[in-house]
Amino acid sequence: MIYALTTPIEIAGKEVTELDLKEERLDTKLIKRLGFPFTVGADLTPAPRPSVCADYISRLAAISPSEVEKLSPRDFMAICWALISFFGEQAGSTSQD
Repeated sequence: MIYALTTPIEIAGKEVTELDLKEERLDTKLIKRLGFPFTVGADLTPAPRPSVCADYISRLAAISPSEVEKLSPRDFMAICWALISFFGEQAGSTSQD
């Protein structure tokens, strides 16, 4: 998934305007190590876990944790919600049937 940053960041002296979060880097071993990047409330609505999302962003986009911290809050939260969708249709859904 390519995410176009609303606020570019600098990585290794270069301006970066998008991140490529490679879903193929996501596997069960990584999920077991990091846990899910969201919790589910009583109303079954997912909520991002920011510290876990940051770990996934670092690994899936192949950037360092300090580079993840350069993301604007808007970009960070948008990517967190996008990550949730990697865990299945229901995980990213906020509607109830």
